[in-house]
Amino acid sequence: MEEELKPVDLLEQARAAADEEEIHEAERVDRPPAADEGIRPYKTYAPLSFPVVVLLMPAAVFGVLARLGLVSLMTFDGDSVFPLAYAQAMGCLIMGVGLRLKEPIGQLCVYQQSDTRLY
Repeated sequence: MEEELKPVDLLEQARAAADEEEIHEAERVDRPPAADEGIRPYKTYAPLSFPVVVLLMPAAVFGVLARLGLVSLMTFDGDSVFPLAYAQAMGCLIMGVGLRLKEPIGQLCVYQQSDTRLY
């Protein structure tokens, strides 16, 4: 009895291999890279180290200037609410939007880091 040979679909096999590779990559996203993978581990900085302070300084200066500008815009004769309330409200709004976008931005960064492959 002769066995019937089935045609091999190379495209189907390539898709299955790509799916397996994608699953394998997704399973190892949460663990740090090994040294033999050629990926440098993340560098962590102390909270008051020079690079952290230098990165925070422009944002702090901008925040102070924005607060002073809002306070000066809302200071006028007959104001019913103290001017600092507007600056506090804008700060709360910006922090709320930032917290809402924190997870999507973090997932985007993880996706971009895991998608860098050497060809």
